Amino acid sequence: MLTITANADKQIKEILANESSKYVRAFVEGGGCSGFSYGFNFEENLGDDDATFSNDDVALVVDSLSYQYL
Repeated sequence: MLTITANADKQIKEILANESSKYVRAFVEGGGCSGFSYGFNFEENLGDDDATFSNDDVALVVDSLSYQYL
């Protein structure tokens, strides 16, 4: 389970206020010799394997592969 802290909640709300997206997606990508790369982007739709973590009106989305590494 992932937890959205109060500071993260505030930042996500500020970011989404300027976007037309519903969700913020956290993801992990292979980075070769330097390990994994972690990132965020905006998402309008959910995938079949997505997990959603919410705190009030803020939703963070993570796909099943990335979830294993977060």
